[in-house]
This record gives sequence, C-alpha cells and structure tokens, in this order.
Amino acid sequence: MITSYDTKTQGRRWRVRIYDRRLGRNVHVGSYATRREARDAEAAALLAETTITASDATVVQWRELWIAAGEGRVRESTRRWWAGQTRAFALEHGRRPLSAIDRLVAMQWATEHRATVQALSAMWTAAVQLELVPTNPWRGLGQQRRRHLEPGWLTATDVAALEQAARDAFPGPYGRLVAALVLTGAYVGLRPGEIAGLRWGDLDPAQGRIHVRRQAESRTREFTAPKNGLARTVVYPPVVQRAITAAPRLHRELVFVGPRGGILFGPTRDRVWGRVRARAGRPDMVLHELRHYCATWLTEQGLSSSDVAIQLGHTDGGALVESTYGHARADPALERLTTALATATTTQAEEAAS
Repeated sequence: MITSYDTKTQGRRWRVRIYDRRLGRNVHVGSYATRREARDAEAAALLAETTITASDATVVQWRELWIAAGEGRVRESTRRWWAGQTRAFALEHGRRPLSAIDRLVAMQWATEHRATVQALSAMWTAAVQLELVPTNPWRGLGQQRRRHLEPGWLTATDVAALEQAARDAFPGPYGRLVAALVLTGAYVGLRPGEIAGLRWGDLDPAQGRIHVRRQAESRTREFTAPKNGLARTVVYPPVVQRAITAAPRLHRELVFVGPRGGILFGPTRDRVWGRVRARAGRPDMVLHELRHYCATWLTEQGLSSSDVAIQLGHTDGGALVESTYGHARADPALERLTTALATATTTQAEEAAS
C-alpha cells in the first residue's frame, strides 16, 4: 500500500506498507521521495514474502499468491472480483509457467474473453514488479477505443430531448424517475454507479447539496465507496430538485431503481438507458456522456477547472478537467467573444462621439 503525505521540511513523501500475514496487520516498510522509489520498495518487500521464484512460478501458483497478497491492501470485493475474472484462465493454463504466457497466448485469449483482460493484466503487472516475468503480455489488449468527445458534445437542447425521451420510453410514473436520472447525470455530474447508489438521506434540498457516499459496483454487485474511495459533497441544483420531487418513491432507501424496484447495477441500468437512447435516436450513446456534458457545461459557465473537479469528484485539482474539457466548444466561445467585442466597440464609439 502506497500513500502520500506532506512534511514541512521534506515536502511530499511516499509511505509504503505491506500486509504481514503472520502478524495479521500492515507493517511499515519506509518512506520515499518519489512514487517510483516507493513502488520499487513495495515490490522488493513483497518479493521477500514470496515463496516462489521466476524459474518455477506457474500461473496457478502466482494467481493464488497474488490474490492472497491483496488481503489488507485492497477491498475484499476487489479480491473476489480478481478471483472470478482470472479463474477460467487459471483452469485452462494454470500448470504452465508464467514465462510461457506470451503475447500470442494473451491475444488469442483476449479475442474470446476480453472482459477478463483487465484483471489478468493487473495480475501480470504485479508479477513484473516482482521480476517473475520480464513483461506484461496483456498490456493494451483490454483497452477500449477512447471516445473523442468534441464532435458529439451534448447541448442543453440535447439534454432536454433525452429527458423527454425518458418520459416517452417509460410512460407513467417511472418515466418521471428516469427523466430525473437524466437530469441528475447532466447537471450534477454523478457517475452512473453513484447515481445508482444515491439514497434519500443523501439529499439535502435545504442546503442545495448532495452527499455522494457510495456507488453500486456492478462487478461485485455490492455498494462500495465512490471511485476514488472518498465521499464528497456536491451541489444539488434546483432543476434536479424539481425533477426528483416530481418523481415517485419506488424504494425505501434508493432514489433511482429499476422498473421493478431493483438496484440499478450495470445490466439493469443498461436496459433502462438502452430504451431512452433508442427513443432519442442515439443508439450508441453511453450514460456516462451525461457526466461529460456536466463538465463541459460548467466549464462554459466560467467555472475554474478546480471548481469543476470538486463537483465531479476528481482529486487532481482540476488537471483532468483542464486537459479534457479546457478547450471550450468554438460556437459558444465565439458568441461570448462577439458580445464582448460588440460592447467594447459601442462604448468606445460613444466615448469618441461625446
């Protein structure tokens, strides 16, 4: 486990701890000036606890050790996900040496089991850190094509159309709830899992705030902490308050649920959203695009990248917002420039005439 902290005399430092199974607790390894030094120290400490070597390590041996080493370092739900995602590969290739799993084997497996690549890549990354294998054959195989946001950015008109599509796709009270979900994504900027984990007690309309305390984790079908592990408080705008107030309460605790009152884990959420986007004529649009709209819209209102990052739950001070959304769309920018320059010219002309 690597964590950062600040000291008055030495600046930022990186603290390393590993879980000692014999003691049943985390033990301190040391503190380091750079994250790279901390990673190397963590790898060396884990290697000292390892009972297998590069010459005799098999896939199944390393898998068992890797999952066990996560105890005390990662959430139990994550370890169960690791185990589930790597089980099929271990059954088929478990007796082979780690070094025998090359790029060709990884590519062949990924063509039919792409969903497991992320966990397998993490498993091999840890093996590389311990010098059990020289390279990670899974690197890049599970990456999805990155969406280019600029050409297809949503507008306020698009969001209004999606809100209406939600009502049309689900006539009756449930349609109002899905419409509120659309507005929550667009004007609060919650991640889809955070929307699914929102509870009535998290809403504070009097203060205009929402407390984001959990997310619905589709991989493990559990409620966990938000993506970065930190709860946060965000603005609860009137447009979303009105929509949620007008929507029915279909669950005692959860604000947003499926048509039958079930939790909006990935499959249920995808089915609901699939009907909305089809009705809106956007069959390929992902629900996460509403979050992109929120970030873009807030940026175009003149808010700083650090302010937008607080609403989105980023912990980098606004660096990601700046790199992704910092270049505003041309049309709104030109409209603002036109207004500004027209005002300046008129003022100057009036001063010259007086």
